[in-house]
Amino acid sequence: QTPADLANRLQDAICSQKAEAARQAVVQLCQSGGSIRVFPQSSEGLLVKVFFRDRDKELPKPRLFKFSTASTVAELKMRVASELEIPRQAQCCVACGRIPPDSTPLGELEHKHEVVVHLYLLSKDLFKHRWGQQRPPPAPGQPAAPAPVAAAAPAQKMWAEPLPQPPALRPQLPEPPMQPQPPVPENIEPGWSCPICTYRNPPERPGCEMCASERPADYLNAADENEYEVVP
Repeated sequence: QTPADLANRLQDAICSQKAEAARQAVVQLCQSGGSIRVFPQSSEGLLVKVFFRDRDKELPKPRLFKFSTASTVAELKMRVASELEIPRQAQCCVACGRIPPDSTPLGELEHKHEVVVHLYLLSKDLFKHRWGQQRPPPAPGQPAAPAPVAAAAPAQKMWAEPLPQPPALRPQLPEPPMQPQPPVPENIEPGWSCPICTYRNPPERPGCEMCASERPADYLNAADENEYEVVP
């Protein structure tokens, strides 16, 4: 655990009056080597003395603000922004020789029973630059800031030219029906086809060359016709 976690455990143990838990937290803090400060919580709160400075000089008359020890640096900035109208983005807090994060409690910045904060104000140019980059979103119910309007481009003279007329459409005539093509006679070699294996045999062969089936009885070639006498 970090020293901050151990310090929170010690604070919870003290508030709950658990002596053993507080003792264990103290032992672990000593072993961790972390540096912490223990201060009593005042019911009257803290007086925060704020010195205002810009890049050139320190402004006179510091302001005193009253906060609780649990208040944070962010709450101090919001208070300054509300009462003095100085935006948070233009504030840079320095306390105890460092720039504490906004989540730092003001009680951790106490030194000799007081909190001294030097609030540096950014220059106008730098503030405008950072404010433009870190502009917060508008609050609910408020309209968003209008976007900058670009300069209107100079009007250009336009010449009206007649559009070309589309070409006249020719009426489409129905295409003549396609005439069926006469069948192309196949070049069939003389002979007979086997009814069993469909092999094409020569005309003079009495049986199939492939499967030895007999030639069809109704087949008669030219050589056979010469063997018989044709009776008129």
